[in-house]
Formats: sequence, C-alpha cells, structure tokens
Amino acid sequence: MFARNDALRLGPSCLNRFKQILVSQVMPILQQQTGFKGLITCAPVGGTDVTAISLWETREHAETYDTRDYPQVMKNLESLLDGRPKAMNRGHRKLDCQQSGRKRGCAMVDSYARKAF
Repeated sequence: MFARNDALRLGPSCLNRFKQILVSQVMPILQQQTGFKGLITCAPVGGTDVTAISLWETREHAETYDTRDYPQVMKNLESLLDGRPKAMNRGHRKLDCQQSGRKRGCAMVDSYARKAF
C-alpha cells in the first residue's frame, strides 16, 4: 500500500465547507479510482491547516490519480484554499497492513473514509 500526503491551507472559517465538499464531491471521485483504499484528513478545530493522506494499493495507482483526477479535486476545493497545496511525496512509502475479514487492507482507515467527519 502507498500513501500520498498533501498539506492544504484553507482560508479563514472554511473548515466546515471543506468537510462538506470533501464528503459530497471529493470522496466520490476518490472512490471511483482504481486502487484507492482510504483517506485520512487531519485539521485542528478552528484551524486552517489540513493534512490529507490518501492510501493506494500501488504507487502506480497513486500516480494515475495524481495526473488524471487530482486537478479536478483541486478545482472543487480552490475557492477554499489559501495558496497552493503542497505535496509531501518525497517518494511513496510502502505500508504493510494486515488483511481484515472484509478482504480490505487497513479496514479502520477504509471505514473512517466512508464516514468522513
């Protein structure tokens, strides 16, 4: 499994709107991607800095998303962003996750992604 890590800075008072767009527009795009396993987002309450970590089956799946669909995701979020997102992908890291009974690696992350906030 591979992780893609992005740092985003939101405009003031945009966190709630970010959550809405993430659930209604971004997650459907991600869930259609081959190899997508889950998404973890972290942001302090009332803060403007967001870390988004997407999990992928292979590096190639993450790279395909990056070139094909990431621009659309950023377009959906652009009105909320303060500056350009920073990809912290100094090479992808392989993650070892145990298989769950649901035939999905990292079941906790997968179920968190579906509940998203």
